[in-house]
Amino acid sequence: MGTIQIDGSTPKLTIGNATAEDATILFDGNAQDFYIALDDSADDLLIGLGSTVGTTPIIAIDENKLSTFSGAVTVGVDNTGHDVKLFGATSGSYWLWDESADGVVQVGTLTVGVDDAGHDVKLFGNAAGAYMEWDASADELRIMGASADATTSTGKLLLATSLTDINANDVIGKIDFQAPHEAGGTDAITVAASIQAIAQDTFSSSSNATDLIFYTGHSEAAAEKVRFTSQNEIGIAGANYGTDGQVLTSGGADAAVAWEDAGGFDVSSITGATALTTEPERADEIVLSDAGTLKRMDYQHMTNVGKFAVYDMGFEIANATNTAVDGFSETYDLDSWFSSNTYTPQEPGYYFFQAGARSSDDEMNRFICNIFINDGAPPSGNYSAETSTTQYGYQSVDVSNWFYMNGSTDAVTVVIYQNSGGTICLNYVYLRGFKLLGHET
Repeated sequence: MGTIQIDGSTPKLTIGNATAEDATILFDGNAQDFYIALDDSADDLLIGLGSTVGTTPIIAIDENKLSTFSGAVTVGVDNTGHDVKLFGATSGSYWLWDESADGVVQVGTLTVGVDDAGHDVKLFGNAAGAYMEWDASADELRIMGASADATTSTGKLLLATSLTDINANDVIGKIDFQAPHEAGGTDAITVAASIQAIAQDTFSSSSNATDLIFYTGHSEAAAEKVRFTSQNEIGIAGANYGTDGQVLTSGGADAAVAWEDAGGFDVSSITGATALTTEPERADEIVLSDAGTLKRMDYQHMTNVGKFAVYDMGFEIANATNTAVDGFSETYDLDSWFSSNTYTPQEPGYYFFQAGARSSDDEMNRFICNIFINDGAPPSGNYSAETSTTQYGYQSVDVSNWFYMNGSTDAVTVVIYQNSGGTICLNYVYLRGFKLLGHET
């Protein structure tokens, strides 16, 4: 063991004599040797493990002042750190681990990976599941909402401005679309499309009027094509909102849409349409003008509704008694308004009815067929006819009339009267009718 001390105003220790050989200071440890050496073959100053120069280097400094660290670099210890500042080649650019803020400050360009060999970059939010990620494998930016089941759990992108005095035509936010590396140049490399939110007035506590405008290019930098205003207008190729009553129409292939007056309805609209070859169905619709307003009307309102016909054969009635016919069978009942031997209209209006009866007993002094409205109660009453004809041994009577019915509560029945002196059999009784066209009152 010994001590080397070099005194003087400019003490100097020289190891080596400029020949091609390594110059080494060896620290001979008990369990581990270390060395500080000039590696002459590489012209590097090394600090490493072991006793042989070049074995397990830890720090290497070359002639270009570049340093290589072959292991982890630790500055400070846990809970007692220090600032670490790395400067870039451009004045003012640096990367700083700020010990007092426990955070990183980046001043200058931050690059992750190299061209054609990138890496994922993921920034987490403060809610579980929320993050923004550049996905290198998919070549896309993903914004993921929180995993909580809520209406706000969605990816969100906010385009904002730091302006404190928003005036008309200030851009609040925009998204541009461009192919800047297109070899064609000129128009090809200009912004091809854009979406911009542009203020339309000075913002205040009672106004934030903003238009959303869509720009596209055709043979120029993207120009305004469509805008949606804060007042729910649609502008075409600028502030062109059309006039009241106009409609947005297509110009066909290779032509722009435009505001134009709505097409009228004239004879050519009818003659150019497909003609019906059969009678219209009841649900078919017809267009008409109601005091200048076009409306549609079902064809059923132009036909007699409630059409029905019923009959009874072999019905007996007692002498001198008003007897309601109660054994009717349906020939047809288009709207199903006939039930339980009674016809009950479902729409108010004027109706036409016809009823009649025939009997082989021709000795009756009186043979009456009645159309009873609400059992003959006023104000409707009954409509009747007495014997009108006798032919081939049959006596028959017929009655018909039209009258107003209110629908749903008024009802029609057939009542027969005879005074032959005994019970007779009616060979045939019928009732039929329908609602007349026209206004209900």
